[in-house]
Amino acid sequence: PYTTLFRTASVGVLAEPLPDQYTLTPVGELLRSDRPDSMRDWLIAETDTPHWQAWGKLYEGVRSGRTVVPQLFGMHIYEYYAAHPEDRVCFSRAMSNISALVAQGTVQHYDFSLTRHIVDVGGADGGLLLAILDVNPQVRGTVFDQPHVVEAARQAIHAKNYQARCEAVGGDFFQAVPSGADLYMLKFILVDWKDEDALRILQNCRTAIAPDGKLLVIEMTIPDDNRPSAAQLFDLNMLVMTGGQERMVSEYRALLARAGFRLTRVIPTGSPFHVLEAVAVC
Repeated sequence: PYTTLFRTASVGVLAEPLPDQYTLTPVGELLRSDRPDSMRDWLIAETDTPHWQAWGKLYEGVRSGRTVVPQLFGMHIYEYYAAHPEDRVCFSRAMSNISALVAQGTVQHYDFSLTRHIVDVGGADGGLLLAILDVNPQVRGTVFDQPHVVEAARQAIHAKNYQARCEAVGGDFFQAVPSGADLYMLKFILVDWKDEDALRILQNCRTAIAPDGKLLVIEMTIPDDNRPSAAQLFDLNMLVMTGGQERMVSEYRALLARAGFRLTRVIPTGSPFHVLEAVAVC
């Protein structure tokens, strides 16, 4: 309808170069499904049933400091997605949108030339890991995630014919992660959890990592001076959805140190996300 188009133009999704004629702006182009940097599925997922209802309880979440999802659905959000395949597929596609954005920046800004074996902890469909393997033929990889999630990674590995270089393994990162790799990645994982749960994941990575190993944590970071950024908004999203939190670099440094890692670099990726590199210490 005309009113909808007019209002969409007013927020920059469409432009109106001539009266009653509308075209996509650069922001609107990101909603196309045929763009490699599409954010279409992300937007759809952010308005799905659990997100919509949880944000409706933002007041209660802020007052209590706890996620409202268990009150609404009787389970953690990831249990909800496991029990609702249609919503899970939508959420997985949204994560693929973000992973594509992050993969491009990570491959461009981080040097994997000396890496031998990567374990992508909570790697979902393997989008980031496979992008790294594409341009680093010496690297082998393991996608590690919940058993009901990694089937998508297996399909993606076979589609690229990377079976000799990459595998998908199911498990629980609160219990253990595959051992022996020299680089472990945590992309959008720690943000889902409060410090004590995040610490368990990091400690399992520390137990598994090779003696000369490195850890990459890929997350948004809240500016230490708390200047406005996308991270504060996502911090609210984590509060209502998972009970997790965005963190400042100083908070990540302290959390990594508790797990036996030393933060060595914070690398911009040309997106709202940063690569935090850490090394295992004795």
